[in-house]
Amino acid sequence: MNEATAQYFAWRGASLAVPALPSPVDPLLSRALGAIAYAAAPNARAAVRANLTVVAPGLAAAERETLVRRAFVNQARNYLTTLRLPQMRRERRSERVVVNGWHHIERARAQGAGIVFASAHFGPLPHVGALALAAHDLQVSVVAEAIPPKLFELLNRNLRGALGASFIPATQLMSLVRLLHRGGNIAILADRAISGHGLRVDFFGRPALLPVGHIQIAARSGAALLPVFTLPGTPPSADVGAPLALLPGKDDDAARQNLGRWVATLEPVIASAPDEWHVFERIWER
Repeated sequence: MNEATAQYFAWRGASLAVPALPSPVDPLLSRALGAIAYAAAPNARAAVRANLTVVAPGLAAAERETLVRRAFVNQARNYLTTLRLPQMRRERRSERVVVNGWHHIERARAQGAGIVFASAHFGPLPHVGALALAAHDLQVSVVAEAIPPKLFELLNRNLRGALGASFIPATQLMSLVRLLHRGGNIAILADRAISGHGLRVDFFGRPALLPVGHIQIAARSGAALLPVFTLPGTPPSADVGAPLALLPGKDDDAARQNLGRWVATLEPVIASAPDEWHVFERIWER
């Protein structure tokens, strides 16, 4: 059995098993699964530790390692939430989630050019995203990372059933632009260059390769580029920022300046809760 097939069957099994469990066990299950993942994934553990050394350089080694452990637990929490999305739509629609900055979305929708929501692998994203979209009946297509086809189909079906949303492969650039031209909305996680393509800019004071797709798509389509981040708390929240003002031009210089504006928005969010940044690959070169 190859890795892609194993991933599919693992997700398929989990998507049946987890919703059958009572949701109050999720915190305990997250801690257990996070601890197992932390112990079983030395490369990911080293990557998180290296990233946090840049993000939070003033921490003592023991304090940093506590955050590394919590990053694995928080990611396990998000996986469990993803598996519960369909029942969340049915059972927890009335659960309170604060959306700060909703007026930015209303103004962007009034312009009729579509919205590119730029976010990060940060915070309780599946939980807050599911409930916020359901509460406001906002349709969003999520730009997908590289996912094996069968797993893509399974996740897409769950997401559509839960949110009325869908995944769109990142390779389908023109489909994304056409959707925005029709006044649609897309969401992109823009804190790591998964494909290896992007631009190298200063990120927390050190050069890092970051993606520019969200900026290129917004510039090409004329859509508003809104930063939005999900934040832990009681209740959890989604913070929507003002549209990023993009410099015109298709050259690398304009793209790099626009990317710098995105980084200026992204850095304080990650710094506010480094253990909520769910990136398990090295962002900075050694």
